Amino acid sequence: SACLWFFISRLEDFPSNSWVKQVDIDGQPLDLQPVSVQYLICIYNAVSMMITLGLYQGIYPETQLEILFTIGIMIVSATFYAILIASLSSLMVNMDPSGSEYKQSLDDMNNYMAYRKIPRSLRRRVNDYYDTKFSRKKVFDENAILSRLSLPLRKEVLRHVVQDLMRKVPFFQQQVFITVKGARGLTAADLSGTSDPYAVVKFGEASQHTKVIEKTLNPEWDASFTFDLSILNGERINISVFDKDNFSQDDFLGQVEIPLENVPTSKVLDSWFTLCPRPNGTEEVSGQIHIQTNRWQADNGFVSSIITELIPDPAGKGDYIFLAGEMAEDLYFIAHGNLEIISTTGSVVTNLTDGSYIGGELPYQWT
Repeated sequence: SACLWFFISRLEDFPSNSWVKQVDIDGQPLDLQPVSVQYLICIYNAVSMMITLGLYQGIYPETQLEILFTIGIMIVSATFYAILIASLSSLMVNMDPSGSEYKQSLDDMNNYMAYRKIPRSLRRRVNDYYDTKFSRKKVFDENAILSRLSLPLRKEVLRHVVQDLMRKVPFFQQQVFITVKGARGLTAADLSGTSDPYAVVKFGEASQHTKVIEKTLNPEWDASFTFDLSILNGERINISVFDKDNFSQDDFLGQVEIPLENVPTSKVLDSWFTLCPRPNGTEEVSGQIHIQTNRWQADNGFVSSIITELIPDPAGKGDYIFLAGEMAEDLYFIAHGNLEIISTTGSVVTNLTDGSYIGGELPYQWT
């Protein structure tokens, strides 16, 4: 269109009232300017007309041919401008469809509450619910999305989604429990004929230790430790005993290793283990250590059957999930927050926190 602006006036041999003659640059009309200047002014006019700013230097079409051409260009420009704006708007919406759906859903809810004259206090609770459920301002139909996956992939994705909850709920976890009760007949590492023993329990990359018991060869620690098998890799539990020295390296008093496969799941392994030297070690060790250990290994089939049925259901502060007489037929897990178990008299019986679960005929409140 930029070239056509100039061509229209040229068809009429640049009459004195044409827009080309009206353009004054350093005292010379546009037809006497270099081609680069002519093209620049024509481009400016084309863009200005498209965004309705008008022609260069406020000039107007004067001849009938210029007026007809200007009308045509304005119609075409307005059409393309509208198409451009619509395309950009559609592009912005498509860049974040879930965010747009969230805004539309929230607008619909607010309009509905206004139409039904819902009390302001209840409106605030509804908006708080939206803020809680859609904390990232996104709306997804997770069931529809996950239904497109194969069952093994869906289970793997869901395990990742609910991994924080699985770490909090006891029967979802895979853990090994170790209690170091005590030791007897340890080697005397100090000149006094005693030791200041403590034990270090290691599994994978993690380690924990008992307190130091001073001046004894028969310490009683009674210290319990837990290791999460779902995040730690290891094949055996190592318990090492040391003598605490304040001014030199602690003395090694012996160790015992228990293969993880030997740790039972149905009962507690309670036994005295003879302390052994380190591989290729030269230390003389003696004595025994008293260990109690067992592990909880959640059944994968059971876990998979549970996580595929989990449905996020956030509640706001002060919401009553169940009232007296209502049946809680489903099993509920608390991912975040605090639930109050309330008696029929209104008194708080107990509080449930992250990782707790509940089901059955019980009224409770999310706070």
